Amino acid sequence: MVRTTTASLLALTAMFLQSASAIKEIGWGACFGDTEIPGGGKYFALGEKSGSDTTVYFRCWGDAGDTDIDFGPIVTFYSGNNAGSFEYEPGDGSRYRHDFDKGVENDDNDGDGWGAVVQIHID
Repeated sequence: MVRTTTASLLALTAMFLQSASAIKEIGWGACFGDTEIPGGGKYFALGEKSGSDTTVYFRCWGDAGDTDIDFGPIVTFYSGNNAGSFEYEPGDGSRYRHDFDKGVENDDNDGDGWGAVVQIHID
C-alpha cells in the first residue's frame, strides 16, 4: 500500500513538474509569420523596440507553463490563443503582474510600454 502511494505520488509530481515547465520559445520564422496575422496568431508574443529604431522585434512562446526571461523594453504584446500573465519591471524599482485573456492584440500599457518582462505564465 505504501509503495503504491509513493509511486503514485512520484508519478503525479513528475507530471506536474513536466506540465509546469512545458512553455517553449518559438523559432523566429514561425514567430514572425504568426505576428503578421491580422487579429493575432496562436502564440504569445512580446515586442521590443531597439534603441531609436522604429522596428519592433518579436519573440514568441507557446504551450502552457512558466518561464523566467529578461526581455525588454517591451512596447507591445499579443496573447494569441493564450491566457495567462507576465511579470514586468518598468524601471521604477518594482515588479508588477499583468493578466491577459486570449485574443489581446497590440496592448502597449496605455502608451507607457512595459519595461523588462521577467516572467511569463501561460495557462
